[in-house]
Amino acid sequence: MICPFCLSGVERQQTVCPFCGASLENKNPSGTLPLGTVLDGRYTIGSYLSIDGEGVTYKAVDNVARMFVVIKEYRPVTLCDDGGDVLTVGPKKGSEVLFKTTRMDFAELYRTLQGLQRQPGLVQVRDVLEQNGTVYGVMEYMDGITLADYLAKRSAPLSPQETLNLLRPVLEAVSLLHGHGLIHQGICPQNIRITSRGEARLGGFATSGLRAEGGELKHQLYDGYSAPEQYSAAEFSGRFTDVYGIAAVIYRMVTGVQPAPAGERRISDSLRPAHVVQPGVPAEFSAVLQAAMRLDASGRLQTVAELLGGLSDPEQARELARSQPKDAASGNSIPKQYWIIGGTVAAGVILALILLVVIFGGSGKPSSSSAAPSSSSASSQVTEGVPNFVGKKYTDVTRNSQYTNLYDFSVTQEYSDTVEEGYIISQDPEAGETPASSDNTIHLVVSKGKEEFTVPNVIGYTLDGAKSALNQAGIQNISVEIVENDGSQPVNCVVETVPAENGKVTSDESVIVRVAGEAPQPTATPEPGSEPQDPQA
Repeated sequence: MICPFCLSGVERQQTVCPFCGASLENKNPSGTLPLGTVLDGRYTIGSYLSIDGEGVTYKAVDNVARMFVVIKEYRPVTLCDDGGDVLTVGPKKGSEVLFKTTRMDFAELYRTLQGLQRQPGLVQVRDVLEQNGTVYGVMEYMDGITLADYLAKRSAPLSPQETLNLLRPVLEAVSLLHGHGLIHQGICPQNIRITSRGEARLGGFATSGLRAEGGELKHQLYDGYSAPEQYSAAEFSGRFTDVYGIAAVIYRMVTGVQPAPAGERRISDSLRPAHVVQPGVPAEFSAVLQAAMRLDASGRLQTVAELLGGLSDPEQARELARSQPKDAASGNSIPKQYWIIGGTVAAGVILALILLVVIFGGSGKPSSSSAAPSSSSASSQVTEGVPNFVGKKYTDVTRNSQYTNLYDFSVTQEYSDTVEEGYIISQDPEAGETPASSDNTIHLVVSKGKEEFTVPNVIGYTLDGAKSALNQAGIQNISVEIVENDGSQPVNCVVETVPAENGKVTSDESVIVRVAGEAPQPTATPEPGSEPQDPQA
């Protein structure tokens, strides 16, 4: 094996590397892959680096390229159960659907990242592996320190120009992500690395489930840098979420002060403009940061291009400042006494309207039944037709508070040759109908994808016997190939299958059965001393 600390070749049974002196004994925490585990015959797991609600990150070695890499393993603590086998990752009972769909999200994220053109401001994803019931994202190993450590070591904030020079590649990388439909949602000093060459690289990739409260994963947010919408299950993230995160990082770099957490800001917004905290920051630059860190996502700067343009060009900054409401541009929230008064007046108007409706029944005439509530108003049952969920992704439906606030969902899983895994095949009641039960339950049938069948061991079987055994295993598509027989194999018996024993195939895939053909006829050899006979005699 290769030493995961110095890349020297060592014997597997050695407990100490003879070259660097590092211990080769496993010290990784329980429930993580042991040091020395080999993945895909190529990557050797080294030391454990970190764990979050989505999985475990390791420093590892690419044995082929003979270089360090970082591997993130999909192993969500809330959904998985290794059953005592640390190598194999499987779902907890009752979490099968969520485990599979979030695993698909993880694989899709890392495959998309792997396909991106190399960007100076982005940690490169080099490979994606699917084995052991899970997915592994293989990334380049970055030397250096995190931006958080870099800032902690400085005695003074960076200037706006120094900040832009350092972070411009990161902003351009985030724009690239957005162009491919990806939202990072974890931009913060901890996830930006400063290399030994002084270059900034953004890492910390994760699926949406990790970057929002109320999801199926144990969330990981970054106070001061995560946007307000990430703390609410009823709100959605978008490109504007990353704009908030980038602006918060820049605010920290130019002021030396970490922004207040978004939750605290919603109660009492204490975020002071950057030029007030640090007088060396231009007012226009400060105004752009305020516009990018608005609590209301709809009023926030929406794209990285807008943010970068405003921070780089004072004229664009002034234009953005003019286009923002005065309270947003200055960073001051509306005084509390005004919104209390406004809320009181609004509440009074609404109460008056409700009383009019109750008294006059909404028709302008006194209602004879106004004293008794109607059965429909007393019940919480949904009376309108339910939406059409067929064809939608199950996790998209169950993450949407507009649905979960109205309905309870029960789920059955079925295999499907036509509907992709994790998507809804059917629903009861159907779209447009009303739920039959008072608890507004909708039963969903969710696809498990194409059913996979395990290839049994049929080596040595006759062709008919092999076909019968494969049919019993659920495999109907069988392709037969006759192979040469050197005489060592029984005629018309199976010598090989593709896939081999325990391999998996779906209903539309075939198993190749290779059968030994006729054995060659033995050639007569003359006995010693005998003369060959003349065929014409």
